[in-house]
Amino acid sequence: MNIHDKNSSKSVRKEKVLKALDDVQLKPAEEIAQKVPHMLSGGQRQRVALARCLVLTSKLIIADEPVSMLDVSVRAEILELINNLKDRLKISVLYITHDLSTSRYIGDNIAIMHDGKILETGPIDEVLMHPRHPYTRALIGAISEPDPDNLQREKTIYEWF
Repeated sequence: MNIHDKNSSKSVRKEKVLKALDDVQLKPAEEIAQKVPHMLSGGQRQRVALARCLVLTSKLIIADEPVSMLDVSVRAEILELINNLKDRLKISVLYITHDLSTSRYIGDNIAIMHDGKILETGPIDEVLMHPRHPYTRALIGAISEPDPDNLQREKTIYEWF
């Protein structure tokens, strides 16, 4: 903000930061604003990254694997937050991922890439439900579906010794 919002006073910039933290559901915003990155969880860090985009009123967010390192419950929260922000603030999101299921949740359109080349594009449901390119079909075929009949019981800590 010191670079891109030089004309605003320090108090105005502070209010913008607190509003952005509030927009990404980091509460209490005043307390979160005082923390340094190592004091935040992975989900909180992702929310701060989103807030950094919002504070400058960005119209495009480029999100490269934004949920890949998060556990499933936090992943769902962040995806829901991105969707809500996208709709509420009319922001476009370029969502880069290898996870087709999350791309389907976030996206309207999709481009399938391989070796730096776009192989197939179109409305996300059309491309994923009726893929034309063999690579797209291979990606979809590689998605594993859990088979409850073949799940092995995990060992407890005691069984490891």
